Amino acid sequence: MPRISDQIRESVFYVYPSVAAAERGEGAGGSGFFMSVPSTKVPDSGYIYGITNAHVVRRCGDSPVVRLNSMDGQAISLVSRAEHWVFHPAQDDLAAAPLSVPKEVQAKWIPVGACISPDVIAEHDIGPGDDVYMVGRYVDHGGRQRNWPSVRFGNLSMMNWEPIRLESGLLQEAFLVECRSVGGFSGSPVFVWIPPMAARPGVKAIYASGFGPWLLGVDCGHLDATHPVVDLGGKFHPEGWRARASSGMAVVVPAWKVVELLNDPVFINRRAQIEAELPEQASSTEPGAGGA
Repeated sequence: MPRISDQIRESVFYVYPSVAAAERGEGAGGSGFFMSVPSTKVPDSGYIYGITNAHVVRRCGDSPVVRLNSMDGQAISLVSRAEHWVFHPAQDDLAAAPLSVPKEVQAKWIPVGACISPDVIAEHDIGPGDDVYMVGRYVDHGGRQRNWPSVRFGNLSMMNWEPIRLESGLLQEAFLVECRSVGGFSGSPVFVWIPPMAARPGVKAIYASGFGPWLLGVDCGHLDATHPVVDLGGKFHPEGWRARASSGMAVVVPAWKVVELLNDPVFINRRAQIEAELPEQASSTEPGAGGA
């Protein structure tokens, strides 16, 4: 696995239900990350959106708080409104909002062009066994005074062949990724890459320097395993009790679902309105816009 770029780590933020929870670094909430959609009119400029899970936004109530790092190493809390977050029209577990990023914040963003697509998967024969990593908040050691996102590593375990039923009852199109997922990583970006000198079974190529990373998708939780409860003598509980435990198998919403969300008419129409008002070679100061 290569050294993870600072741009990817610094694109991640934490989400909390309140400013007080953010300041205390409580375990509530989840993770998220910034993505940029390029301007069609102004070179090297784009529109910045926060991406996380719909269930993270819903659990954070009326005013989800995004916690970022400042240039001087402290945490800054941005208070958003729940109504500013747009959910995926097909009910996929995704939410996006245009966010104004203060200049004093140390933040990067992932270009929307980094999102994987079915065509990229077919072209490079991406499938089970390929290297994957995700970046997000490890709630037991995520950073109290500032964000310190953790990187978890693993492998693509199952393709999006069959929808996965989430705890909410939603049937979610998703990849399964073996990467020791735990609570707090919901909303984290998940990446896949091809290592150096990898021969692809379905591709007539060997990647001498590796290829990627692509944004595979967004972690929306993990599958739990259940185990029977037994006493010290090995006898099963008389009522058949079972204990839940994390399997570490992450459920990842495909990145093309993020692209679909960012192409929601709410966002498209707003970007078109801003573009129409921008002079050539200008930089947008609209909240949610910045360098791509």
